[in-house]
Amino acid sequence: MKGTRVTVGLVTAILLSLGGLAMITEGTQRESLRERLQRNLLRNGDFEEGLAFWSTNHPWYARGEGLSQWEVDEKIVKSGKRSLKVIGKNNRGIAIQDIRPPSPTCQVSGWLRCENLKGYARIFVEFIDAEGKWLAGVVVGEVTGTTDWTFVSKEVTMPPGAVVFRVDLLTTDPNEGVAWFDGISVVPILPPSDGKPPKPPKFQVEPVDGEEGALLLTWELPEEDVIAFQVFAEPKPFKSAEGLNPKAILQRHIRSFVLRGLEVGRNYFVALTAIDVDGMKGESQPQRCKAIDLRPPRDVWWEWKPIGTGEIQFTWRPKAVDEDDIASFLILVRTERGGEKVLLQRPHLQRTAKVKLPDPLVTAAVVAVDRAGNRSQPRWRTIAATTPTQLSLGFAESQNVLLEGRYGSVRLAPEGWHPTRLPADLNELLRSEKAPLAKEGFVLSPPFTLSASNVSPRIFYFAHVPEGTSLRVDIVDAQGNLLMADVKPNTELPRGVSTSIRLKATLKGDGEGTPELFAWGVRWSKTQGTVPVRLVEWKPDESIGVGFASPLENIFRDTEPPERKSWVLHAARGETEAVQLVVRSKSNWAWMRVSVPEEALKNFSVRIRFVGYVPLKANSRATPADELVRKAPDDFPDPLLDLPFVPLRANETQPVFISVQPHRKTKPGNYTLPVRIEMPLGTIRLDLHVRVYDVPFPERTRLWFTNWFRADNFARFHGVPQWGNEHFRCMRSYARLMREHRQNVVLVPLGLVKVFRRPDGSFRFDFSLFDRFIATFEAEGVAERLELSHIGGRKTGRWEDPEFVAHTIWAVDELTGEGVEVPLETFLQAVRDHLKATGRLKKAMLHIADEPIPVNVASWKSLSERVHRAVPDLPRIDAIHVHDLEGYLEVWVPQLNYFAQWLDVYQQRQREGNEVWFYTAWVPQGKWTNRLIDYPLIKTRLLHWFNVRYGATGFLHWGWNFWGDVMTGELQSPGDAFIVYPGPAASLRMEAQRDGIEDAELLWMMAEKLAGGKPVTPQQAAQILEPLLKPVIRDFTDYTKSPDELEKVRRQVLEKLQGTK
Repeated sequence: MKGTRVTVGLVTAILLSLGGLAMITEGTQRESLRERLQRNLLRNGDFEEGLAFWSTNHPWYARGEGLSQWEVDEKIVKSGKRSLKVIGKNNRGIAIQDIRPPSPTCQVSGWLRCENLKGYARIFVEFIDAEGKWLAGVVVGEVTGTTDWTFVSKEVTMPPGAVVFRVDLLTTDPNEGVAWFDGISVVPILPPSDGKPPKPPKFQVEPVDGEEGALLLTWELPEEDVIAFQVFAEPKPFKSAEGLNPKAILQRHIRSFVLRGLEVGRNYFVALTAIDVDGMKGESQPQRCKAIDLRPPRDVWWEWKPIGTGEIQFTWRPKAVDEDDIASFLILVRTERGGEKVLLQRPHLQRTAKVKLPDPLVTAAVVAVDRAGNRSQPRWRTIAATTPTQLSLGFAESQNVLLEGRYGSVRLAPEGWHPTRLPADLNELLRSEKAPLAKEGFVLSPPFTLSASNVSPRIFYFAHVPEGTSLRVDIVDAQGNLLMADVKPNTELPRGVSTSIRLKATLKGDGEGTPELFAWGVRWSKTQGTVPVRLVEWKPDESIGVGFASPLENIFRDTEPPERKSWVLHAARGETEAVQLVVRSKSNWAWMRVSVPEEALKNFSVRIRFVGYVPLKANSRATPADELVRKAPDDFPDPLLDLPFVPLRANETQPVFISVQPHRKTKPGNYTLPVRIEMPLGTIRLDLHVRVYDVPFPERTRLWFTNWFRADNFARFHGVPQWGNEHFRCMRSYARLMREHRQNVVLVPLGLVKVFRRPDGSFRFDFSLFDRFIATFEAEGVAERLELSHIGGRKTGRWEDPEFVAHTIWAVDELTGEGVEVPLETFLQAVRDHLKATGRLKKAMLHIADEPIPVNVASWKSLSERVHRAVPDLPRIDAIHVHDLEGYLEVWVPQLNYFAQWLDVYQQRQREGNEVWFYTAWVPQGKWTNRLIDYPLIKTRLLHWFNVRYGATGFLHWGWNFWGDVMTGELQSPGDAFIVYPGPAASLRMEAQRDGIEDAELLWMMAEKLAGGKPVTPQQAAQILEPLLKPVIRDFTDYTKSPDELEKVRRQVLEKLQGTK
């Protein structure tokens, strides 16, 4: 498993008091502070802890292939028991450690030695600014050739603007020699004491533009002897910061700080205190500033459609992550003088409105308004109503263009763009705005005919054509033959044409800019009698193939649509079931939309999404071809895209995923949902039948289900600051998706607990971020149980490392801003006490260290025992590859293949009162079930049938949203790192897994019914259900591959559960 390695106790905090030691005298405090500062700032500069705190894997430094090899040497040392050596291997090497000194001037020194070295072995110092820009570098000392231990030393001063003091141990040239380093030291040079406190710092505080509930503090360069700043912010006035808990301790090089996560609309009193090398403080006067919301909602997608004489139907969609903050939507029009006028306002839950336009042609936009009154950026378009003398035309066929709506607007698409294809590396989504545009594309109107009339129809169109781009409109016949070239607005249409004609717009750009076509159509003077222009009526023919398919079928681009024109879903009340609608055309269509009429939805929640594709270059490495759904390379179906419509490309299949959930109060019986497939020239209808059983599906499922996720990815992929209000709102939208898919356990990073060390040496803990994180998921019903993240890991990170060690827990020193270590027991007991105080202790579990294996299980047990002594009332949970952990674990989570191998042992642990779950990661593969993209979807759904079949009460997976974490080599297993996509957007695998969890719940309900309505244990349920499950699951690697067989058993269960209360 690729788990997250959590370092707890990071750098900012609001602290919760935890008792303390006796105060020491001011004089002793001053003396000890100066002594504490004048020490070696490097961690493990003597290498007695091996390579700890030094990073050596920097491929950018290589010359050729690979890097030089770094090792700890216990034979050739200058002092102590170890030194660090680098072996050339015809390349060069670099070991790096970053520090932030309390003083701008430091003494850097160390010992160097080399043998047969080409080039130099060197101690080098670099300076980096706050934006990561390199400012300068200084050579401290170097040796070359064959040189015995040599001491080098240099006084180094950071240049203005430097934030990071980077120490490099390196060899300068590719070589076959060896170099050694030992006793590397960086000691700050402190100014002499003047006996006076520093001047109160002058600072400014103001709301942050573009953020919500954030205040920016900025201040001037401090006096020379200032080593740190304390930031205070309180909702109530205060005269002095004495006795208050600082929000942050910042080292001297920092000139600004942003307070985030503040309550919008509330006044805060903010102060800044400077601390000098003697621990004396200069405290500024508090300033009052209101936390406000200056972040507008993101742009709203919207489209328009003419629906009657002078009437327009507007449809819009905000970004999902903005939903909770939107108060209303406005339809705006531009006035003749260039101003704006609100044509209509609608509440935040409404997504469509019919509007009578003030004129046949207007420039309009739809914007979102948040609760603070901020408006999204309007996306203005010219729109044209259909009137007795005007026909507005939409778009029918297109190539290399993006449609913002079925009637407007059109612009060039990014080069190589495919409407439903996501990039192989999801990091590319962050760079999509910088992608080069196609240099040419076109769009065609639907065909129309001209009637014999004295009236001369004329075309109209509205476009924006930036410099360097062009837009040309032609008139073509039904076969695409040119009739009139480069027509301008108000050009008369050709007379005497008996066949249908079309408008064609050709857009050209330079790869960066694009023209934009907003609206087009035909107008004429007033006439009595015959309308001179009519759209060609279209009836579906053999060029369009449609049919229903199982939600467990992987539909590829070349899959032919099934023959099934109707489908029956079988569902309990409150259960979600799904089907795929498969569409394929021999022609290009500019758009396709699938819908169910509003009047059919009073008994159901229906969600319609287009199946997207991800390109796979290679398959899962440990799986034979006959267990894959298809060999790579190819585009594989997985993401479910919540789009209003998609283009339908010729001879490319497009599946549509339709989820149906009967309301809990829906009466049992048979229902029909008409499914409409709308395309530019007409509509196809198919019937989706739903049989609703008299089985109330529970709101909460009993299978414990967790997917680990990266909270920072929510911020990164949505462009919001981490841990700000916007980040939590964004996180909540993903939490909602988790709950919809039955996740009920959340991994809580212990790094959210911030720790400070007081001047008296005691620690205080800030749980505000920790609590807000948990509350975010509790509000969506996800955090029924809490997994506290791992407190340890492999010492070197190597899989077969024999030693597990506790992670270093860091506190921030209140006086210096330095990181200091917190005893593990002190930290864990503080966390336990806080969980108890907040009523969460009973639902909390604690991870020890991920995936112990036989070679390191002994050290894992020692660590587990240490944790249990400190917090015996916190149950321990871990993913494991072993079975001999009796007394060391309360929630056992073996990998699926080990669960099968030692099933009897784990079931015995279960009978003794332990919980037993199982997990999958990139393995097991082959015949085993898993949730990989290139696996048949039935393998994913059956995971939770195994929970029932073998009595496991939970399931864990490490990778929910590790977007951009590319796994290579033997770990390459597509989909292991994520099952959700940025958006948020679910996936076929996520839907299959949710269906499997709901299947498991129905099966457990069935076991209870067969037991006479009495509760049963997981193992009793497995025994009761064995005759029913045997045809589906015969063994861990022998199970049905047929969705129909699985569905047959589901229907039997639903039939037998009818009438169950």
